[in-house]
Amino acid sequence: MAIKITPRPSVSSILILTLLFFLASCSGPTLYVHPSANFSLVKRVAVLPFDNLTDERTAGEIVHDIFVTQLLARGLFGVVEQGEVMRVIREKGLNPSKGLSATEAKTLGRALNIQGIILGTVEVYEPSKRGGNISYPVVAFSVRMVEVEKGEVIWKTGYSKDGLTLPYRLFGLNSKEIPTLTQEVANALLKTIE
Repeated sequence: MAIKITPRPSVSSILILTLLFFLASCSGPTLYVHPSANFSLVKRVAVLPFDNLTDERTAGEIVHDIFVTQLLARGLFGVVEQGEVMRVIREKGLNPSKGLSATEAKTLGRALNIQGIILGTVEVYEPSKRGGNISYPVVAFSVRMVEVEKGEVIWKTGYSKDGLTLPYRLFGLNSKEIPTLTQEVANALLKTIE
């Protein structure tokens, strides 16, 4: 009687297949760019406070600050100081959390001498999401730029990312911290406009 030997996959082939699975599951930001958008005409922007749809009370402010820092670091546009933006919003009686009309965008644009207004929404900000017996952070937010003269959205992008690194997934090592993760999401979003 012959003994049937079934070949076993090697450790390296399992690791390669696992790596390919995780790489295939990575995707980039969703993106919309208005067909007539010309970002070279945008020299200066105001970044309004981000809407916060999460249970983390300060997520909007945290993500906003990290996004603005990354925007400034990339040197894409001049950014109006936040205190000045808020002063003009109060002075003009605007409520950007409910969105901006074309007239309001134009008013804000003229008052701040800007060509674009960036608004953002934080959809997910979980410093320690639990999945089975592991805990990891998750961040998702979107941003859009409104061109002030027409009040039209000329750029909108969003991205979601978790803090599970490949070493963490395979060996339980080095889950990313939420500030690092937020910075990575901000950079991924800003790459879409460069």
